[in-house]
Amino acid sequence: MSGSSKGDETLPLGVYVPPPTTTADGSDGSPEKQQHDGYVRIPDAKGRNTCGFSRPIGTVMETITVASKKRSHSLISKDLECTKDHDITIDHDATAESETNTKSETMQQKRTITEERLHPEEALFLHMRGLLRIEYNHETMSTQDLFCSMLPECKISLPAYLAYAHLRAQGYILIRYSAERIKLLLARSLNAREKDSSNIAEGGERSNDNNEVSESTQNTDIDNSSSSNIAEGGENSNDNKLEVSESTKNADIHNSSNNSWRQAKQKLSDDVATASPPCVVLFDEWNSNCSHDLNTRLAYFAYNPNSNFRRSNPGLPDFGVAIMPFQSSGVSVPSFDTISALVALCENRRNDGGDETEDSITAASNEIPLRIATVADCGAVIVYGVTRGDVPVIDKKKNDK
Repeated sequence: MSGSSKGDETLPLGVYVPPPTTTADGSDGSPEKQQHDGYVRIPDAKGRNTCGFSRPIGTVMETITVASKKRSHSLISKDLECTKDHDITIDHDATAESETNTKSETMQQKRTITEERLHPEEALFLHMRGLLRIEYNHETMSTQDLFCSMLPECKISLPAYLAYAHLRAQGYILIRYSAERIKLLLARSLNAREKDSSNIAEGGERSNDNNEVSESTQNTDIDNSSSSNIAEGGENSNDNKLEVSESTKNADIHNSSNNSWRQAKQKLSDDVATASPPCVVLFDEWNSNCSHDLNTRLAYFAYNPNSNFRRSNPGLPDFGVAIMPFQSSGVSVPSFDTISALVALCENRRNDGGDETEDSITAASNEIPLRIATVADCGAVIVYGVTRGDVPVIDKKKNDK
């Protein structure tokens, strides 16, 4: 492999990890190595690439300190001090001491260490724009090495990369296609809304509790006798027990919502990381066998340029991308069955038979537009849109007139 110039050393570093080579029995040992088709890891990532993904590489145990502040009954006495019609003596030192009374607890928490990674086509795109240098075995890979070695090893054809680079240069965000992506995105969006609703509800309950405490403080009839103070303290104790019970229930609901949210987030991240390499539609294969498995014929899901794009919850794609070669000789026109099948892959219709909410049905019934990127022999890329339309009805009465 050829070396790099001195200027390349200032660029961010990416380390190429090729697909694992199988042994004679068809296995290579580690299950983790069997789950990828090659990638480029970013050791010193200072941010998240919109077209990249994160993968766990280990866990560490950390000791954290949790400080819980005890509820102070002297807060009510502070408010009562402002009442002009009564003469109340308050020990301010005891009040301050009660307010600052805290309890600290230590606990062990497991933290997952993640690593930022890029699919090879995104890494090559950044390299071609002078934004990334890629190493393999501590040697910098040249542009020729990346095209002639990395792309073929990762099962990425040249037309697939050219189409990817053409769309990325225009600012589109491209994520590899998978058959389960739409279903995961709908579930992810639903869980995100449920999490936001639970947070809003929890915040509203806390606000109501604070208002109730304030109102009860203002409407309390003050008695100078010590017996009334004791009785008032007992009522506050019972109120605290009820508040603790309600807060425990709310915490359980909130934790359940967070767990569901994390699971949906992890499934989406795994699906993006393990998606198959981009596929190029070959006309001879399609025209000779139209019943071939169609689940891997789209190459990418695309999102319009968006500075607020979030990998953890991207929403439904703006369009699907299919890649086709355009050859000056031979068959270069796709059949109607080919285009119709590609359009069908962009329809977000759920067939799992599960329970569907009104929002998910509305989102799932929308059709994602299809864009077909044709790549010529010379490397030129032309993208055109395809939609399913009805034949217009001719009004005979207007024609007769």
